[in-house]
Amino acid sequence: MNKESINDIAFVKNHCELIGEQYEEAKNLYLDAPIQTLVILRSLIVNLCDTISDELCLEDGEKDVFDSIKNIDATKRVDRKIINKLHDIRIAGNKAAHKEKFNIEKGEFITLAQKGLQDFCEVVNLIRSSFQKVMSPTYSFETQVHSSLKDLSYKALFENEPNAKYVVGCALAQVHYKRLNDFANPETNNGRYFLEDEGQLKRGVDLIESAAIDDGHLESLYEYATILINGIEREKDLNKGIDCFRRAGFKGHISAKAYHGYYVINRPSSLDFEIEEAIENLEIAAAHNNPIALDTLSVLYQEGRHFKKDIEKSLEYLEKASNLGYPESQYKLANYYHSICKDHEAYVFYMTEAAKNGYAAAYLSLARTLALKVNSDETYEQAVKTYQKYIELKEDPVAQFELGSLILKLRKNDVDSIRTALTHFMNSYRSNYCPNHIAKQIEVSSKKALNNLANEMRSQHFSVEKQKHISALFLYFDSNGRPFKTTNEMMENLNSIRENPKISNEKIFMPSKNNVKPLERKIGRNEICPLCSTGKKYKNCCGK
Repeated sequence: MNKESINDIAFVKNHCELIGEQYEEAKNLYLDAPIQTLVILRSLIVNLCDTISDELCLEDGEKDVFDSIKNIDATKRVDRKIINKLHDIRIAGNKAAHKEKFNIEKGEFITLAQKGLQDFCEVVNLIRSSFQKVMSPTYSFETQVHSSLKDLSYKALFENEPNAKYVVGCALAQVHYKRLNDFANPETNNGRYFLEDEGQLKRGVDLIESAAIDDGHLESLYEYATILINGIEREKDLNKGIDCFRRAGFKGHISAKAYHGYYVINRPSSLDFEIEEAIENLEIAAAHNNPIALDTLSVLYQEGRHFKKDIEKSLEYLEKASNLGYPESQYKLANYYHSICKDHEAYVFYMTEAAKNGYAAAYLSLARTLALKVNSDETYEQAVKTYQKYIELKEDPVAQFELGSLILKLRKNDVDSIRTALTHFMNSYRSNYCPNHIAKQIEVSSKKALNNLANEMRSQHFSVEKQKHISALFLYFDSNGRPFKTTNEMMENLNSIRENPKISNEKIFMPSKNNVKPLERKIGRNEICPLCSTGKKYKNCCGK
């Protein structure tokens, strides 16, 4: 960094001391508690929008940040780069505020938070240079930070400071979930085959509960409501969770109002006066462009529940929530364009956006659409990858079967592809959620695929080692070509074969000679038998 350059924190403080202090708080949290960083940044762009609106002499009023950015953009007097980056920070902040609706891991939140910090600095720079025509000092963004978690932990434990308890509690919970993700990911597991319970989640929840119940801390009340409703280190309690959302909403927390309305409306035991209050909260939150409230009201107008049925009004709310980046609404809107409007382009756009935002069902919808229209290697690869992404997000034996069937349909002569398809069949068959009709189809398809695999092995004249490697897959299927339901069942059969090799054909799959194509060449007596998977010489096997 040259002598005339300053770091990013000093740069933002040079613009505004107060905003700079909040930016520094957000920066020092981004590695430990990136969700808090994104929430702080979203609140800070409200200040930047106010600054721009004042200089443009726009009308004052209680506007949501989305409306503020929209009004600023409508003047056509502000650099488009500023508008785009303000929206990027807003959308990232929404993902943090509604983290339970987005399938994002902590590592991804850290990346989002770092980008948000950089975008914020760039917005400040652009406002000063292109809008205010002020010469800005040169700055350099520093990725290394002085973590504030140690100081906050002291304040939480020894000074009983509510906000510190909240931030530290959230950070501990995020550490816990990151460790869970690392454990499940072979690339980050680093040989750790067990997960120690170090109690971060419990300690985090204890701190949040204390800040919420003992201190009435606003953000903690909101977070604690989520904890109770989802049963995180506490007994699941919908009614207590709703009450915490209600209390936070009464104090002005817009997202709490939205969730209070959502859960009350969908709770069968809700009374009329509770529903009336819930609808009022939903309408207030919707006026602030809260996507949960907009999506919920869209459903109510569509169904004619608590409102007169109004499809046009329902669609208006749905489109607004979709354009705010809410994945569930994007998914619903995509299906509307697909089934009602027959607009494939709009369907693909909104479904792709929902998938990008981690909505699992969107990946499945896109995968099925691609599978129906496979006409090239490129679309085939897209369909397979989309199915795989969906399966990573959700256990779905039907999707596993569909993917295996697609692979066999289009790559039936490729040995590796057949093996992959059979693996998907096996995973589907072993799932506790595999429907009976799918299991029956797998039993038929697996046997055909196994015999096809044997044919391809013979016709391609693989080496002995490769034959053994490939044919090892046969051990996972019984003599009728059905996948073993459990590993224990498979091992029991293998152990019985070790004790009595003569019963191999009764216990595990052996390619049927009647279903295997004859070879176009003479088989050498001392050659490893290409007709089955025993690994024996032909003269001692099928050539007897």
